[in-house]
Amino acid sequence: MSSLTIPQIRDALEMLEMLGPDHSLTKQIASRLGAYSLLGGDQLAAMVEQGVIDAPEEHINAASIDVRLGREFLFESNARPGTVDLSTKAEPAFERVTAGVGEPVYVQPGEFFLGHLVEQLALPDDVSCLFLLRSSCARAGLEHSQAGFGDAGFHGQLTLALKNILQHHRLALRPGMRIGQIVFLRHADAGERSYRLKGRYGGQTGVQPSKGVA
Repeated sequence: MSSLTIPQIRDALEMLEMLGPDHSLTKQIASRLGAYSLLGGDQLAAMVEQGVIDAPEEHINAASIDVRLGREFLFESNARPGTVDLSTKAEPAFERVTAGVGEPVYVQPGEFFLGHLVEQLALPDDVSCLFLLRSSCARAGLEHSQAGFGDAGFHGQLTLALKNILQHHRLALRPGMRIGQIVFLRHADAGERSYRLKGRYGGQTGVQPSKGVA
């Protein structure tokens, strides 16, 4: 069986939310994830109770948990134009912005920036997760780079790579808004390959820039 793409998973999630966890088609869609077991309903509630994610109970959906945008941002800056060598630990020039309580952050057309989630993750060695942008945010012109996979064993807050893809409108984002959903996938124990043993972004809080790909 071929693996599912992120857009296919997003479409499946929207259908799961409409049908609910007990519908026969919901179970068929979940089974298509092959070696992965898509957690839903009561399993997600257990994840919250066990501290795998510190989300409120009302954010639990049929097959995902709603997550919120944090207060810290890194906006690309033109203060140091040039080349960013991805094979090194070089990073673009960023301007750090911390939003006040209740204050929006404005994103200009075409602007790239990093944000982070409010929720803390503490993934066990047999559960990975995937962040998916809310479809309502995507339809308004916000784009996520699909770099939101959390490997088994990851602890901390996920950093999001985002962009306003609109040409004529700025976007106003407010800390605390529900910006996306996280789905949880159970699989074989990662053992010595756990992210807690070999990951570079483990324990991160707030927004974190790239550490390079080398």
